[in-house]
Amino acid sequence: SLEGLGPEEADRKQQQAVNNFWELRRRADVYYAYSYIHAYIQEPFTTLLPENVFNCALYLWNVLASSGFSGATTTGMLLQNGHISPDQMREAKRRKAVAANGPGGGPQGNARGHLLREVPLGISRVYILYALAKQAQSLGAFKLARMAYDKLQVLRVPPTWQHQIDLSCLAIRSKAYSDQDELLPVCNWCMTTNPLLRSNLDSCVNCGHPFLRTFLGFDILPLVEFQPEDNIVMGEALKLIAMEPNSKKQPNDGWRESTRGGADVMCLDQGPMGGNEEGADLFVQKMLDAASYFVPGEPYQPVRIDRETMAELRPEEIYIVDMRKFSSLLPIRFFRSMIPEVAIAVCSTCGHFFHQETWELEFLQNKCCPYCGSKDIDGATVASETKPPLTSL
Repeated sequence: SLEGLGPEEADRKQQQAVNNFWELRRRADVYYAYSYIHAYIQEPFTTLLPENVFNCALYLWNVLASSGFSGATTTGMLLQNGHISPDQMREAKRRKAVAANGPGGGPQGNARGHLLREVPLGISRVYILYALAKQAQSLGAFKLARMAYDKLQVLRVPPTWQHQIDLSCLAIRSKAYSDQDELLPVCNWCMTTNPLLRSNLDSCVNCGHPFLRTFLGFDILPLVEFQPEDNIVMGEALKLIAMEPNSKKQPNDGWRESTRGGADVMCLDQGPMGGNEEGADLFVQKMLDAASYFVPGEPYQPVRIDRETMAELRPEEIYIVDMRKFSSLLPIRFFRSMIPEVAIAVCSTCGHFFHQETWELEFLQNKCCPYCGSKDIDGATVASETKPPLTSL
């Protein structure tokens, strides 16, 4: 409750609540991703592709090794918001004490400089590193595999694994100390090729734009986040995006419509697939301009676009995730698909993205969202040939 607090104290409390929300949501993502790694290690058979296991383990490692991942306990964050009882707090303290000797955890790894911050309760560093090393070696990410095997050498691993890990450590020394170029992720905003290991909450090392992943397979989706400029109210922004774009030209036909001297003009560029096709995209211009002025080390901010640019956006390429359904303190988030041919589905309840094909298969099998368990298929929007003009969550 904010009653009786001054303006500054109330603002601080609200900001703390927002920060706790994003941290708890990030932890939920981590636990969800780790369930796949745990199943891969524990179960005798798996339907996951090697690329899926690799992407999942890499996502987990990049998030857990990041300085931005809060070291605060989940209990502490919930207690700050008054969402936990004293009995729950005592139980959490007891579980934390028991977890001190959990699988792959314990003080041994920290004492050897492995990972300074604690991982969330129930998550094993050993499982993540073992899955990452094994799949990285098979996919040609030899530099990453060597790092993972070196980390495993300072952790307590199951005795039945030790011989195989020792042999793999020797075998990886004969491989090139590099990763396959096709495995390196490219930022959809600034077009920077990133290393596989990034201790920045799985974001671009240049511009800070987060890599948005499908939560079935964990590969990176071609999405770029943006926000309307400050002088555009949210209602106007939603109307501008819902409108059909001003330009009605056929894609890649070489013709460009414009206004010159008060008259409508149609110009022929360099022909079909001409070099100006991308330059005519105002959003791409804004995106690249913003990336060129980005100063490394500054906090990440989404691309800011004006009314003209928003009016040119195609509604079928835009995804709107309204976080206000969780709290009025949270924003509306806007995303544009930079490759419209990649069909994307989103859950209306949790706001996570999926590939359309895998989403439909999962929903047919389990009749619910694989992340949050929502059964509201009517509220889930799928990017397909029959997609409505606007994707809004």
